[in-house]
Amino acid sequence: MYFRDYLVDGFRFDAVQAIPSDAFKYIVQELRKKFPDKYLIAEYNPYDASSAASPPADPYGTLGFCATWDLNSPWDTLSALSGNNVVNLLLARIDSFSDPNPWHQVSYLAGSHDQIYGGQNDSGVYFTQRFGGRGNGWAQAKARFAWALNATLAGTPMMFMGTEGHFDGFWDPVVQAANGYDHRFDWQQVGDPTGAPMQQMVRDINQLRWNRDGLRSPAGFVTHTDWQNQVVAFKRYNLDGDVLLIVVNAGNGQWGGSEYRVSLAGDNSGSWHEVFNSQAPVYGGIGTVGDFGAFLSPVQGELPINLPSWGVLVFEKQ
Repeated sequence: MYFRDYLVDGFRFDAVQAIPSDAFKYIVQELRKKFPDKYLIAEYNPYDASSAASPPADPYGTLGFCATWDLNSPWDTLSALSGNNVVNLLLARIDSFSDPNPWHQVSYLAGSHDQIYGGQNDSGVYFTQRFGGRGNGWAQAKARFAWALNATLAGTPMMFMGTEGHFDGFWDPVVQAANGYDHRFDWQQVGDPTGAPMQQMVRDINQLRWNRDGLRSPAGFVTHTDWQNQVVAFKRYNLDGDVLLIVVNAGNGQWGGSEYRVSLAGDNSGSWHEVFNSQAPVYGGIGTVGDFGAFLSPVQGELPINLPSWGVLVFEKQ
């Protein structure tokens, strides 16, 4: 009915491992036959012994799903932005670009309802709440960081409502009017002076992903790892010559005067132009640096840039 009468784009199936795989195989493959253009997503954790009803199965070839949730993506991000095993966790999120069908993985670095619902013992809260609340500049920068990185990765990006407006606290669809308990989506908050700059950043990086084929291709590779300063850079590209460099700084270090050098993996050709900076003042960045408007040339296989703390920068190759 939803596909036929309401023309929805797809379904997300909850806790697929809790239902016998034969049942899901029948349901999903029948849907694929009747509606081959729909996007069928599974939250699938077959190694959860407490809920698994069947042995692990290939969610794509056997069960027939189009994609699965990358269940580690929010936890890895929260851990990295808390200063734990930063570079390794960033590299795990960036991945090896070995999957020719990266849309198989749905990543949600800033959390889903599983991380944002409940509000008990600081587990089940919005992303900004975990780092000091929506009035905290570091929390805002890390929230911008999480979505900007998510939008530049090869998988399918997903955001939970309210994250685009720097919501804090937690979400709960249940209202208890008698005691004033109401944690539903707050329309008055989402576009207020704190939320609006984040909304602008989300629009801009989403539009960049939409417009640049290189960000939606399966191709890419890591060019730079700085373990001491917690900086990683990687290229995204397609075969038609759309090449982008993403520089990710998950640390307090900041460099002006073109003092930071990013390895381009031996590429000395062309020049590079900054097209996105998650720490730009228009997005709420304060006291930061960037390379807006400049055309930068490589020096001995490295790109000298201004690099803000807790920032994600995107450069296009000219």
